[in-house]
Amino acid sequence: MVFSFGVYLSLVGVAVVFITLLAVATASEVLRRLLTEGGEASQAEPDKRARVAAVAAVCCYIGMERRPPRLRAAAEASRWSAVARVEALGIGDRSR
Repeated sequence: MVFSFGVYLSLVGVAVVFITLLAVATASEVLRRLLTEGGEASQAEPDKRARVAAVAAVCCYIGMERRPPRLRAAAEASRWSAVARVEALGIGDRSR
């Protein structure tokens, strides 16, 4: 009797954990879809993505007190590699 009760309680506990995990995952997916609606350019709009990248780069360099960094990108590298390098180096971070 005690053994079967322990097995039953374990199965119920595992089921509750996975149901809770499913509920959290569903809620986060719903919130992500609600909050990111129209906030990002789609793949079909490369001009809009280029404008967003240019504005992000300008915002990064505005107000820098030290000399601007020298970024060298390879011929086949995209503009995103330069932005990633700036973020990785922490250039333009005013909190430091």
